[in-house]
Amino acid sequence: MKRTKIKMLSIIFASLLLISCDKKEKPEEQKHPEPQKPASMLSFVPDDTVFFSGGIEHVPLKKLLKWNIARFNMSKDMLTPKDLSNMGEAAKIEGQRMAVQIWDDYLTTIVSPETQIESWGFEETPAIASYTIGLSPVLLRISLKDIQKFNNKIAELERKAKVTAKVEALGTATYRRYALNEKKGEGPLVSLVIGIDGNNAVFMIDIGVDSEKTLSLALGQSKPEKSLEQSGRLESLQEKYKLLPSWLGFIDHRQLITGLTTKDGNRMAKMVQLIIPQLEEKTAKQLTELQSEGCRNDLQAIGANWPQIVGGYTALELNAKPSHLDSVIVVESNDQPLLDGLQSLRGFIPEYVRKSSEPTAFSYGIGLNVENIAPFLTKQWTEITQKQYNCSYLKEMQQGMKAQNPAMVSMATSMAAGVRGIAFSLLSLTMDDAAKEAQATPMPKDVDAIISLSAKDPVALVQMASAMIPPLAALKIPTDGTAVALPAPVPLPFPLMAAIKGSHLAVYAGKKAEQIANDLSKAPLESSQGFMAADMDYGKYYGLMGDMIASTGKENTEAAEVFEAIKNAKMRVVMDMDFTARGIEMKANMISTD
Repeated sequence: MKRTKIKMLSIIFASLLLISCDKKEKPEEQKHPEPQKPASMLSFVPDDTVFFSGGIEHVPLKKLLKWNIARFNMSKDMLTPKDLSNMGEAAKIEGQRMAVQIWDDYLTTIVSPETQIESWGFEETPAIASYTIGLSPVLLRISLKDIQKFNNKIAELERKAKVTAKVEALGTATYRRYALNEKKGEGPLVSLVIGIDGNNAVFMIDIGVDSEKTLSLALGQSKPEKSLEQSGRLESLQEKYKLLPSWLGFIDHRQLITGLTTKDGNRMAKMVQLIIPQLEEKTAKQLTELQSEGCRNDLQAIGANWPQIVGGYTALELNAKPSHLDSVIVVESNDQPLLDGLQSLRGFIPEYVRKSSEPTAFSYGIGLNVENIAPFLTKQWTEITQKQYNCSYLKEMQQGMKAQNPAMVSMATSMAAGVRGIAFSLLSLTMDDAAKEAQATPMPKDVDAIISLSAKDPVALVQMASAMIPPLAALKIPTDGTAVALPAPVPLPFPLMAAIKGSHLAVYAGKKAEQIANDLSKAPLESSQGFMAADMDYGKYYGLMGDMIASTGKENTEAAEVFEAIKNAKMRVVMDMDFTARGIEMKANMISTD
């Protein structure tokens, strides 16, 4: 019985085995190890860097450079300092000669990106970063497409600079070192280091302090304790200021202050401690004083109020019609009372500066509520002179401020009470060739331009000016907007007109300027608030400047060549500076005019 059971179990087991073997087997899936993701550029950047410039994503470098150079119409000769070649030849130190060659080739790259980016071995759309490791700046970390081409370029520049640098290894990285100074006594040896880490090229300045650790971090052989990638700081700034991920940056006042006022608050502070013994006694004492408790507390309080400067692109539309590049810089501030005071200074900036319907060569406007200048300055002066500082440097500054009395400002601004801003626009200008032929003083033959003064009571300002300037004593400007001829100090071949247009006193010449003046009558002082704005068409402006220089009859070949080239520029730049709830903001829009 027992034997029968065993036999039956054997048959069942064998049957199951046969059934399982008879099933069609699925091919076994090959498990390939996931390819290791290349390290992000930001993983090399310490979170305590004093500044950063670069991107979360790759930047269309070649496209960007081509767009700029095509519209500004600049040549390498126009960008190159006159004595650049002489600097290279005169430099006795190898690293300085190499630096000059790199700078010269950099200028060539700006004007000839089509071929130069390829010759460097850079990617057309590379990852880019500039930052600091303590006191040492990493001038550029950029991704490469062809490492051999990069090495060939460095070898070519070495030949031009008559320099030979030994290629050294550090882990998986290689680098060359070029001394920038002569080592004297215990002083540090400062060097330019050019290295390759994986598919990245690295250009950095080694200041000769904590070099081993700094070089290891710069060349990617060790990682920072905390990186910008880990902190997510750039992503936060991108979201807050609506910046493009391809290019943004910051200057961190807090890290700078920590580096100067503490002994180990960040990597910069630790490097400062190492460099102090190598400095001259006076400089060493000054740095030591900054690390006193009083200076540390006072300066860190200032840093908390003014933490950083942030900037980047907000639009990069290189294929749009018109193509344009927009950017913003914000000096961040948490000092709300000061920001409120600055905002009280904002005045009127006319639309013809910000959004002119007429093409302009150059327009500029300052919006300033003159009545609020004296109260603002008096309040700031009182706060600074009465504040209890513990830092000797700030106490010294405070004593200097006490010697400056803002009462004089009150007297000066009282004469311009009610003023809200001043602006002008130059639309066109034609010089008189007859003056050139007669070798007389250059004179305009025709001009289209306007200057306007905005105020609560422009009539009162005209009356004050008439009382102070005798030639204007008989001038009566109607308040209904009718224009009258304005007496000019020298005879002009065109009429110069003056009119009161609502809250604005306008002085102008030319048909287009007349229309702009008429439009001012519909602009109340509250309609266009701001602090400063400008609009410049590079081609038109430099064309007019070139004509003015030519009208003098004096030979200036170099200037003439520059103006002749830039007058063909196809670029308009609109700028704006204002005080906002975030701090001091500066915006720039570069717009193609082709």
